Amino acid sequence: MLEMDSMYTGYGFASHKGYPTPEHCRALKELGAVPIHRRSFARVREVLGLDPIQNELFTEANEADSREVETVAATATSGPHHLTVEESL
Repeated sequence: MLEMDSMYTGYGFASHKGYPTPEHCRALKELGAVPIHRRSFARVREVLGLDPIQNELFTEANEADSREVETVAATATSGPHHLTVEESL
């Protein structure tokens, strides 16, 4: 990070090592993202004007998980039932 600090002055990479400290976040907002910033991090995506990627991924998974939990709960309350391997998949 010392080398990156000399290449990209103003970000303070030598002092915070790339962790999202208040100093780093402030520099990111003021100076923008540079090539070494990870595009997968929300703050970098925000500065670049990119859509957040994780919201969509987790929303779909959570909806599917909720439906599965409801199905299992309904089965569990309807009386004793032993699932076979095929039924549980």
